[in-house]
Amino acid sequence: MGMVKVLLNGKEVEALEGETILNLARRYGIEIPTLCYYEGFANGSCRICIVEVNGRLIPSCITKVSEGMKIETESTRVTEARKTLLKLLLKNHTHRSKEEQMRCRICEYAVKYGLEPAPIIPSVKVDDTHPAILFNPSACVMCRKCVIACGIDQNNDVIAVIGRGSGTRVGFDLDTPPMGMSSCVSCGACVDACPTGGVNGKGLGTR
Repeated sequence: MGMVKVLLNGKEVEALEGETILNLARRYGIEIPTLCYYEGFANGSCRICIVEVNGRLIPSCITKVSEGMKIETESTRVTEARKTLLKLLLKNHTHRSKEEQMRCRICEYAVKYGLEPAPIIPSVKVDDTHPAILFNPSACVMCRKCVIACGIDQNNDVIAVIGRGSGTRVGFDLDTPPMGMSSCVSCGACVDACPTGGVNGKGLGTR
């Protein structure tokens, strides 16, 4: 595998040909926020990992490095873009307790970028019919990590994206209600993958 030279936050560094900007940044100790990133699989749905490359805003998790790139991970444009994305995600995002809110990655990023975390509404409707897993639709932001974990990584194909447009949501066994009636085998991959607590192990805080 060859090497290419790029500018990373003003410093010339060597990158592995074919690696993503996100992996490059992490190798050099630079943290870029992620929600939908699932190692080994292309996703790129949330765009919170956005960076500025030669004046353009692009997602770092699915963009491969190339010779001569000028990459800025915390420029003013990047910061404002991430704040805008977070505001959009927070519009329909709620938690049931302070513990859940404090362990949600979106809420963590919101505080980091000077925004208010998602509100706490103890009475939000959840699906607790499964013996081991609780599904909280109000905490789901359609990052699709649970879909990758269940269908592609574990080959169980229980969780899927259902509907179109504003009605798009996570469903089980082609929208079998409720989750407890689905063919879920309780492997826990979706719980491990979820960054917000949309799918969560019963008795656990949000991951």
